[in-house]
Amino acid sequence: MKKAAANFLLLLSVSYFAILSSWYICYSNDFYYPLAYVTADIGGQIQKRAQSDRRYTIFASADSGQGINLFHHLLKRIENGGEGLDKLTYADGGGTRRVFLDFAEAESLSGMAEMLNLLKRMLRPFFLLVLLVCGYMYAAKVRPYSWRETARSLSYAFTAFTAVLYFYGFDRFLNFLHRTIFGVDSEFLFRSGKGLLSLIIPYPSMYVFLWCVFLITALGSLGLLYLICGTVVNAFIGRKYQ
Repeated sequence: MKKAAANFLLLLSVSYFAILSSWYICYSNDFYYPLAYVTADIGGQIQKRAQSDRRYTIFASADSGQGINLFHHLLKRIENGGEGLDKLTYADGGGTRRVFLDFAEAESLSGMAEMLNLLKRMLRPFFLLVLLVCGYMYAAKVRPYSWRETARSLSYAFTAFTAVLYFYGFDRFLNFLHRTIFGVDSEFLFRSGKGLLSLIIPYPSMYVFLWCVFLITALGSLGLLYLICGTVVNAFIGRKYQ
């Protein structure tokens, strides 16, 4: 019981760093969006939808490379606390600068930026928690889970999460998560046709892609960070992974 509780606290505290690490790994690579933009032919999809709305027609007349550039600057503004989201612009075919996000989109993305800022502010408390848990495990001679046990636990968690997405519904889950965290209705983010954002991040393919990239990176980071903490604790108590 003591071993399970200590390892659970260690896994819980390390999960914070895994989530934050995943954001910065994905952020530094633009969530691999340029690759998805080309392989999913998002530029072609924009051209196909250009006839359904005048705003789409205007956006489709812009330089095709602006979709990738806009996504990059969206991430950059979220990282910077949401500042300038409402002023993000693109140039139409005539060179006129136009505002990209509508009010609802900018407001919701600002909520994501606030959540990221909250995660950043929790860096010291979680770092202290990791030190305390590792110190307790060393003092109590509690052996951390092995790599095999950790990988098995993570595979169970991943399977359970995948099952939730499958049976509950990906869009319903994201809407529930977004409302719970940010307290606002964000359905526009998941349904096409309510803003220009839906052109460069089409529903549901791009949302599935972005979430999978983030989730896989987070799980990998979690396994690695937990293994490092476990190795350090084992080294101090004179044990090694089998």
